[in-house]
Amino acid sequence: MKKIAIIVFFIISLVPLFAQPWIEQNTGVGNAIGMIHFVDIDTGYAVGNAGIILKTVDGGKKWMPLSSGVSSDLIDVRFTDTKTGYISGRGNTLL
Repeated sequence: MKKIAIIVFFIISLVPLFAQPWIEQNTGVGNAIGMIHFVDIDTGYAVGNAGIILKTVDGGKKWMPLSSGVSSDLIDVRFTDTKTGYISGRGNTLL
């Protein structure tokens, strides 16, 4: 039993070594981001308040704004593959 406890403690102590730190990003748009979804390791999309859509192609190092055509808050984004994505939001404006 003592061996199992030592092994479990050892495994748990290694977890922080493999965790990737969060890095605060300044998108420059001034709107709150609600959801982020990555299609692959490099390409990701973020949506947020006032119709903001952001895209990254370098794993989140830089984000570029995309036009959504709406001013409603966007709350979720999902992709089924690299060419098909869905965004949901609040309000009366349709995408």
